[in-house]
Amino acid sequence: KYFKDEVRAYVEEICDFLVKYFYSLTQRDNNPDENNNSDFDFLFIFKQIIQTIREIIVLFINDTEIYEKIMKYVNVILLFCFKNNSFSLLENGIEILHVIVSKSQTIPKTIWAYYVKMINTIIDEDSLNVNSAQDALFDFIDVGDVSKILCHYIYKDPNTFINEIAIPNTSKTFIEYTFDFINIVITISEKEKGINNIRSILSIIEVILEKYRGKIDPYVNILIKILTSSLTNKDNQCMTSNKYKLLLCDLISYISIYNPLLFSSHDSMLIFSFWLTNVSKANTQRQYQNNLIGLCSLLLIGDQINNDEFIKELVNRIYELAQKAVKKKNKKKAEIIEEDEDEFEDLNAKVDQLEDFYNEIHDKEIDEEEELENEDAF
Repeated sequence: KYFKDEVRAYVEEICDFLVKYFYSLTQRDNNPDENNNSDFDFLFIFKQIIQTIREIIVLFINDTEIYEKIMKYVNVILLFCFKNNSFSLLENGIEILHVIVSKSQTIPKTIWAYYVKMINTIIDEDSLNVNSAQDALFDFIDVGDVSKILCHYIYKDPNTFINEIAIPNTSKTFIEYTFDFINIVITISEKEKGINNIRSILSIIEVILEKYRGKIDPYVNILIKILTSSLTNKDNQCMTSNKYKLLLCDLISYISIYNPLLFSSHDSMLIFSFWLTNVSKANTQRQYQNNLIGLCSLLLIGDQINNDEFIKELVNRIYELAQKAVKKKNKKKAEIIEEDEDEFEDLNAKVDQLEDFYNEIHDKEIDEEEELENEDAF
């Protein structure tokens, strides 16, 4: 990166060399042993190639001419990574994709080709083509890693996400494919107490509802059906967890902020009762903020709810959460002030130590000078 201008003239040759070297390494065992010295060297070189490719992407992502040239080579690596079932290759492919989508202002069409491929590292492709979720959640790729990348796709290219076909020779769009993915991950995770997976999926839902407010009502109705199913499913293994209940409260708040009127065509009182019962468990500023805004959104449809007792309880919950939020914020502010004071005291103590050290050295120098003078006098 310190020689960007000099490297620019040779970047295509560098990428060509890296791709050829990468391909030669992949001809080895797909699952090398890290405890074997030879394989350890192989893994180290492999990671360095991926790291170099990432650095090149970051350096030239805003240089259109060079970026188009290097993407030809990057695509070769990505295609190879997602074509194989090797964990290390998939992991490296996801790593490169994350750099591209997070640093790009827009998502190139060639990179949209990996959207479905990434979902298929999590979910068996066949399970997305059936109505009921199958036990097809793969364990070797983290749902959270993939969710972060999908959020960039969703946020940066709305037109492609809503309108473009995800799989050739089908009518399924990217948004439809995504909601199938959301449904299956939540369904399977509830069977297996996969709360972290559900948390990752909620990050996708939050981005969708925030970015596409007022544009995707039919899909929000799908979310409400998923939510209702989660609340009524007796086999839901996650219901014993307060963390899971707060995640559902977050989901309800996202939908309420999007459009609270959409609850009216569903069992809204079931959802609202669960929300008011469990929202008091919130304990972070983010949870306070999301749920406060969501609960206040319900006041906009108070006439349609037509339940005075519920409205009274709703107002009480809003007041309770607001008090907790203010108390939490004041506590945090006091902690910061206390930390600053402690740091100031530590700094003063260090200054005192330096002053003592200086005085000690200074006194020692004076003693040495006096000793020399005495010797001269003697």
